[in-house]
Amino acid sequence: MQKTYPNIGTVEIVINKRQKRINLKVQKTGVVLLSMPHAKHLPEAEKFLLQHCDWIVKTKQTVEQKLQKKHILADTEKITPRHNIRFVTIESPKQLRAKISDTEIIIFIAPHIDRSSKPVQDFVHKVREQALVNMAHDYIPQRLAQLAVDNNFRYAQCKISRAKTRWGSCSHANTINISCYIMQLPPHLIDFILLHELTHTIHKNHGREFHAHLRQHLPKPEQDFEREIRKFSILN
Repeated sequence: MQKTYPNIGTVEIVINKRQKRINLKVQKTGVVLLSMPHAKHLPEAEKFLLQHCDWIVKTKQTVEQKLQKKHILADTEKITPRHNIRFVTIESPKQLRAKISDTEIIIFIAPHIDRSSKPVQDFVHKVREQALVNMAHDYIPQRLAQLAVDNNFRYAQCKISRAKTRWGSCSHANTINISCYIMQLPPHLIDFILLHELTHTIHKNHGREFHAHLRQHLPKPEQDFEREIRKFSILN
């Protein structure tokens, strides 16, 4: 759920039974995430949140400054592992339009519109996200099914989301949710995340048994994957 606090703004509140303590984080997207093991911890968590108000405000400002630098302006810039972007100037379009092909995202824009403006950049990032959704739908369900068969896992269903706070999750009903942004990762890291979530169909926490089970299905130490994946931001 989301809740708004004075000076802080909107905070995403998550109940995560896998974790053991209250956690506060400003995501690289600027989203403030407050997570806790149980809903009963909410009063304590909110107190913790407000105590760190100054830190949150300062961190959000830093994140926003970094995000402002991520303008997508140049023709032929690669904005997904599969797609280059191309701006096409056309006279008097009624609104911004885009076309997504297998290898290219074309943005149709009027000559008087500044492509660095916030509305244009917001539109570009929205189209980019849709391209990632398309890629994820094409790849993830089939790959997850194959990994489940190969490693003797069972799950209820696979869903593709636009989540910006985590690569994937597994519900208590064994529905596996995967963020479309996973398509930015190399294939071996995608497999690692999918195997991680498949392991949660058996072990619902991150205890010793979970990690022991996961390691049985990995070609190299789990720590190597974790170390590599920290180099990637979900909104790179």
